[in-house]
Amino acid sequence: MPDSHAGAPARPGDDDPGPDDWYLEQLRVPETVVGADGQPDFGYASMGDLLVGGAVLDDGTSAEVALLVHDGGVVVQVSDAAAAALSGSAGMPWLAERLGLRPLLVDDHTPAAPEPDRVWVQSAQDSNAVLVLRPPHGSTVFVGLGLLPETLRYQARLIGVLRLDLVLGDDPLLPTLTGRGLAELSARGRGWAGQVSTTDRG
Repeated sequence: MPDSHAGAPARPGDDDPGPDDWYLEQLRVPETVVGADGQPDFGYASMGDLLVGGAVLDDGTSAEVALLVHDGGVVVQVSDAAAAALSGSAGMPWLAERLGLRPLLVDDHTPAAPEPDRVWVQSAQDSNAVLVLRPPHGSTVFVGLGLLPETLRYQARLIGVLRLDLVLGDDPLLPTLTGRGLAELSARGRGWAGQVSTTDRG
């Protein structure tokens, strides 16, 4: 994660805020990009870290996933092969529906709020946060997220939720992924979203 901007103002009562101060992290300017149609879009590249993670079922089955952890939430990309493993060959639409996630359409920016016992992020304040997907009558999936950005940890402490985007595909998940790009994936039946609950510890 980038350090705070030099010369940024301190919060009232703070004499010497540290480099990990959440307020200073918030001062990073979200990247604005222009789509092929000339319309502005929101880019995640300046606000997050792209990494490869692992998803593990409660029976020990594992699959590789791509992750984009940004200041507002988490994007998890699952390949078609990994989706078959994680969903017991039922498919990612089956899994997303049972988790309570819903397709995010281009003009819909208010994702669903799944049941807190179906999908959540645990240990959100620790160095090894974990996304837990627990569909009814299915295997539980654990996705390691590592240390969340300070701004995201603050959001979890303050309101107890963060945004999850779950996308399906074999193309690389680019750091230039945009808001409308996610919505277009969803409109093609390859993306779902939800505001998921968090816990401070395990």
